[in-house]
Amino acid sequence: KLRRAVITRLGTGASENPKHDPPPARPAMERAGIAKSEHLDDVLDVLRDYRIQSADKSSGIVELEIALCLSQRFGRKNVKSQQNIRRGRIDIEVFDVGVEIKTPTSVGELQRMIGQVHGYQKTYGPNLAVIIVSDVVPEKDIREYAADLEERGICVISPADP
Repeated sequence: KLRRAVITRLGTGASENPKHDPPPARPAMERAGIAKSEHLDDVLDVLRDYRIQSADKSSGIVELEIALCLSQRFGRKNVKSQQNIRRGRIDIEVFDVGVEIKTPTSVGELQRMIGQVHGYQKTYGPNLAVIIVSDVVPEKDIREYAADLEERGICVISPADP
């Protein structure tokens, strides 16, 4: 009888004693203990104000341009390009803020971006910004995928923003 009672309780995931019930689930960022960076707002302000200068919208050119802009504002020692992190390689890291730059040429690339950026969010939490630059992908598609990231608490900056 005792064995059957133990199996029954384990099978339901509930106990008769509320003291032994697991605590309610918390949001991932709260569980991970990742707090908002004191630098996040300043980095986002610079990124929102910056306008791409080059006619070439390839990933490397845009990344170089933005890294240079951030270095001028925050100093070279505080801005790192192609920073290795636990879940890959972030394009730019400013203090403890991750900046991922996407220059998609198809909706498929936007779809892949979602999974990649979700992994980066596990490292940076709320301190993550994604810049989307594309002359090829329709603005409505960029906005759709940007909205998905924003629902996850990720700041998205793109030319489609008003």
